[in-house]
Amino acid sequence: MGVIRTLSSALLVIALVAGCSYLTPEPDDPGEQVGGPPETAEAVVTTWLSQVISGKDDLGWSMIYPNTRRDLFVTEAAYRVAVEKSDWSGVSFRVNNIAVTDGEYRVHVELRIKDGGAPPPFLAEWGVLQTTEPSTAGRVVGFITVRLGVDGEPSGIQATG
Repeated sequence: MGVIRTLSSALLVIALVAGCSYLTPEPDDPGEQVGGPPETAEAVVTTWLSQVISGKDDLGWSMIYPNTRRDLFVTEAAYRVAVEKSDWSGVSFRVNNIAVTDGEYRVHVELRIKDGGAPPPFLAEWGVLQTTEPSTAGRVVGFITVRLGVDGEPSGIQATG
C-alpha cells in the first residue's frame, strides 16, 4: 500500500510539472507583450512605405515609434531631410510574412527597384530595414520591426540607427 501511494504521489508531481511547462510564462519586460494583431503591424509598415515612396503626408513620421523619433531622428525636420535624400522612385514592395520576436513584430518585406537600381540608402543608414538576404540589383529582402503598445502604450516602427 505504501509503495502505491508513493508511486501515485510521484506520478502526480510529474504530471503537475509537465502541465506547468505548457503555461505561458509571465513576461519579465512589458515590451515582450504584443499589443495588437499582425494585421495592424502590417498596416503600419504598408502605410509607412506608401508614404515614404509617394512623398506624401508626413513621409511616415507618424508611423515611427516615439522613442525612435526622439532618440534617432530627434526632429521631424531631420527625419524629412533623411528620407528625401534617398531616391524612392521606382520602388515597390510586398509583405511576405509576419513573425513575433521578443514581443515585437517583424514584418518581412521584399522591395523591388525598377531597372535594377539600388535600394534607397535611408533604409540601411537609419536601420529601418534589417536585411535577411544579400541584396541583388533591383531587389532587397528583410524585415521592419514594429512594436504595438499594450493598453494604450505607443506603437510604431523601430529602427536601430
